[in-house]
Amino acid sequence: MNRSKSLCLLMLAASMLLFCGESQAHSVFKKRMQANFPNKKISCNACHVDKQPKTERNAYGELFTKTFENKTMSADLKEKKGAEKKAFEAEVLTVEFDKAYEKIKAMTFADLVEAGVIDGITDKEEK
Repeated sequence: MNRSKSLCLLMLAASMLLFCGESQAHSVFKKRMQANFPNKKISCNACHVDKQPKTERNAYGELFTKTFENKTMSADLKEKKGAEKKAFEAEVLTVEFDKAYEKIKAMTFADLVEAGVIDGITDKEEK
């Protein structure tokens, strides 16, 4: 697989990671990712570990989460209701997702190897 395809697939996986985050944030992230990849099916397992609590993220999910500037947005969302919640989704969640997505999209294949998000490439100390 060439570098562009690999990067594209990893970006898709990272983005999907966010869809199934805590609270209702996942629907905002999923919609944003689906807009970026309309011909792909987006699932929670792009970022989360299958059959584990949604707090368990895979390597790519961890990378995506680390890129967020607003580290409290899931907790902040839980406090919102009604129109305030909708405004927070539009003004904070969507903006944060787009910023994180752009950071990951700009990463090189080497950046992704160093971040440990490519299956089959691990640190020598790992089993």
